[in-house]
Amino acid sequence: MSVSLCSVCASPITEENKVGQCRNICRACYNARARPRALAYYYAHREERIHYQSEYSRKHPQKYDPTKPHHPSRNHNEIMREYYQRNKEDLNEKTRLRSIKPEIREKRRQQTRLRNTRIKILVVSHYSPGMKCQNPDCAVPAGMKDLRALTIDHINGGGTKHHEELRELGIDFYRWILKNNFPEGLQVLCMNCNFIKRIVKGEHGVRAKPSISMPAEKQTQEIAPLVS
Repeated sequence: MSVSLCSVCASPITEENKVGQCRNICRACYNARARPRALAYYYAHREERIHYQSEYSRKHPQKYDPTKPHHPSRNHNEIMREYYQRNKEDLNEKTRLRSIKPEIREKRRQQTRLRNTRIKILVVSHYSPGMKCQNPDCAVPAGMKDLRALTIDHINGGGTKHHEELRELGIDFYRWILKNNFPEGLQVLCMNCNFIKRIVKGEHGVRAKPSISMPAEKQTQEIAPLVS
């Protein structure tokens, strides 16, 4: 008996890789060629297909078994909960094995960093549309604009007490701000201005000290003997 060869990849067509009665293409090549066309057609007519399927299932409920997941009367969350309970051990083991792979862990770290950066941008851009330090006397001309150096400050102080009450620090505090629809009483400062404000106003248990404003050259002259 002669062996048919795939017209695309020239591999032998066997019972395992043949497609129906096709004798001139293997299953791998068929999937590679037919699947992109099928997906393109589906997304081009997605709304029509969804509407057709929902209407068909509504008009012919007798063709669907209510106990099966695809039945239109069943809730998707309910189906997924049942599936998880049936396969709980296998799913947890797969998740554990995936989580210990270095490439998976690094990918998750990158996704977390990206998600946290987006959250911080949303919060900072709300309180400071220019995405910069709001202190007019900021040491950086026109205000610090490096997102890494910007932070959220309580205008009237009390930030430490507020954090202790919320038990939210770092990115969790930014999430709390988003969840509570950007409460008032907050502003954007760079870390330098935030620390100076803390010292000048005696916040966070720091004894208040008068602000010192002098030219940079004079500051260098005053500090040089102390560090020499």
